[in-house]
Amino acid sequence: MRYRCKEDEGEIQFRRALGSLGIGIIYTGKRQAQAKGKIEKLFDYLQRRLPFLCEKHKITNSKDAQPILDEIVYFYNHQRVHEETKEIPAQRWQKALAEGRSKLRPLDPSADLDFCFTFTKTRWLLTPPSI
Repeated sequence: MRYRCKEDEGEIQFRRALGSLGIGIIYTGKRQAQAKGKIEKLFDYLQRRLPFLCEKHKITNSKDAQPILDEIVYFYNHQRVHEETKEIPAQRWQKALAEGRSKLRPLDPSADLDFCFTFTKTRWLLTPPSI
């Protein structure tokens, strides 16, 4: 039997999976651009570059576009100098990690991500099980 996930249940499953890894979710309020600015800037950059490059190289499917996306993301993080900080994001990130200024921590290498992100559904037996 196929199970369909309700619209809000996906968020519950995602929150459960992250919680099992000891990761919390921080929500931002609606229309709080300052809280989402960093990721929005990246998305804007990707949305401007990727379609242009795919059209230039006549790419029409996501499989062929993936190497271009990887290249854009690498450039954005490892080569591009940030306008405000005048630093390369990856170098700034490594410096922050070395100085203990990051709230992000590496995952436990023994964590089974396939298990953590497996869809779970609680089911109840109405009668005692029998053989």
